[in-house]
Amino acid sequence: MAPAVDEMTLWDIVEEHLDEAAFLYWMRKIQIQAPDHDLATIASGPEARLLAHLDALVVGGSPVRERLLLPVLTDDRADPERVAAAALALVAGDFRERAADALVAALPRMRGDRLDALCDALCLARVDAAVPRVLTLLGKSSDPAVVAAGLRILAALRADPGAMLPDWLASDKPAIVQGALSVAMAVRRRDCLGAVGRLVESTDPGTRDFALDAALVLGSSEAWSICVERAFHPAKEDAHALLLCGLLGGPAEHAQLATFLERGTHVAGVLWAMGFAGRPEHAEAALPFLERGSARVAKLAGEAFMSITGHAPPREPPGPDADADAAPIAFEDDDLDADLVPSAVDRLPTIDAARARAWWGSRRAGFAASRRYILGRAFSLDALAHALRHGSARRGIPWHLAVRIASRGHCILAEGAFYERVSSELDALVQFPPAWLRRLHGPLHANASSARIAATTRSASVLTGRS
Repeated sequence: MAPAVDEMTLWDIVEEHLDEAAFLYWMRKIQIQAPDHDLATIASGPEARLLAHLDALVVGGSPVRERLLLPVLTDDRADPERVAAAALALVAGDFRERAADALVAALPRMRGDRLDALCDALCLARVDAAVPRVLTLLGKSSDPAVVAAGLRILAALRADPGAMLPDWLASDKPAIVQGALSVAMAVRRRDCLGAVGRLVESTDPGTRDFALDAALVLGSSEAWSICVERAFHPAKEDAHALLLCGLLGGPAEHAQLATFLERGTHVAGVLWAMGFAGRPEHAEAALPFLERGSARVAKLAGEAFMSITGHAPPREPPGPDADADAAPIAFEDDDLDADLVPSAVDRLPTIDAARARAWWGSRRAGFAASRRYILGRAFSLDALAHALRHGSARRGIPWHLAVRIASRGHCILAEGAFYERVSSELDALVQFPPAWLRRLHGPLHANASSARIAATTRSASVLTGRS
């Protein structure tokens, strides 16, 4: 017998809740990596609406779970965002424990983006009940993608897999090794420092960066020397090492960043690192690049300047034709494979150079040369917490890494977490020991840094013909 009209209408509404949750999950994921959004605004926008739709799905109880949500986990045609939304709804109510079984059991059936989405949902929801199930899965699975996903979940839940971790660190699959490095950082496995140190020299760039991060979190002074050498050796620039020197370096490292910018060396990577170093002289050095070189460089220079000084350029009013309907593109001329989401750099504003110079000229005296700044505030844990709440969302992950390294892994700010958890963690951050803040003022290992930079500077002078 066909369902009653009222029943069909109710199911249409429930389906709409899942569709909206999937869309808002996608929107939130884009925005938490974007330079033109901050976490507080995202929380009151797409995140609040996403949680409301998830609540509506939970209210439907067992019929909605059985008829709508669980079938998504076995539907090979389901979009990744729909998979994530269904998973989040399943673990949001009283079904949480049983949902952990269903979600972990679904991991081996997932592929590609759908596997990533299910993994992300388990990490975002912090389903602690999943840990023993994931450990069992890892003991059985030989699929590298599934093992890597399981390790990501363990790292997010800060669960130690015990004796199996060294084997995964020795894998020949980069995704597995990187997952294992994430776990080693999350659970502070100093017994794995030897294996991590060897991976710092990996030929795979992603693995090398992960290993450098892990070695620093675990307190390796040798890793900091390697970081400085990679950052400032002119023959093998490493953008990630440059970033780490901006985040965690001291006056010597930060001065070398300015020297490289003056020479026009590794400009994009240096500008990115300078924005985190936060030196007033870096803001000064970025100004010429607002009108020099490519549009991309101008945007990166503007981002660095704003991140240090707190300068907020006025929003340009929309043009007279902004709301006019654009002429449709003929089907045969449309690029159906184009990525319609602008890159993070594309979304950065291009700030007016003359206006920025005038603004800086009137405020420069308020910035001490010996201090670091973040959004115009002298660097402190309070200032960092404020920037993580209200500054560019794209800049959060590097700062999370800096806090983890400075605290030797004791303080982990969850990446991409819902704002309620983020806000609680930031409230706790400002109460942490002053020694951690001193490490954020860097350098991590002053003697090693000074000697390494001096040698690197001499080498650079020979290679560039400068003395």
